[in-house]
Amino acid sequence: MLRRAFVPQLLLVGLIASALNAAAQPAYIYEGRTWDPNKIIGNIWNGVLIEGEGQNLSNAIVRTDGKHIYLGNSTSHFDLLYTLRDDNKLYNGDSRFLSDVVCTIRGPHIYLGDSENSLDLVFTYKQAHIYEGDGVSLLDVMLSIDQPITMIEATMVLLAMDLL
Repeated sequence: MLRRAFVPQLLLVGLIASALNAAAQPAYIYEGRTWDPNKIIGNIWNGVLIEGEGQNLSNAIVRTDGKHIYLGNSTSHFDLLYTLRDDNKLYNGDSRFLSDVVCTIRGPHIYLGDSENSLDLVFTYKQAHIYEGDGVSLLDVMLSIDQPITMIEATMVLLAMDLL
């Protein structure tokens, strides 16, 4: 009788453990359209972009909390690099001026500056790949990512690589 009482609790513990394990898995970033482990250039682990395969936070390049991008592993206002506002525009620092818009994010597309003009479309992120422009061909793949990431994380990767 006692064993049956523990079964729901054990299932709950198992579900929580598997959810935590899934959240702890890094999203590896590969150069080009490959999944070759030798082409890993970095990984995103809990919102932190880390160079290479490791998960050593002292090697953090940038970090996001979903609305801000910080330098390194910091979340200090002094290390704030970019802010994603409600208008889906990424601003330099904590600015609100349109002249400080780095890029505009609409759906899977990233536009340069304060624009949604097709001529300013620089990247598209969908189906585990970041494509150049509006391309969806395998020839247009710049980066491959083995797990889903958010658009701000995709933008964070492009900023860290000086592509934006």
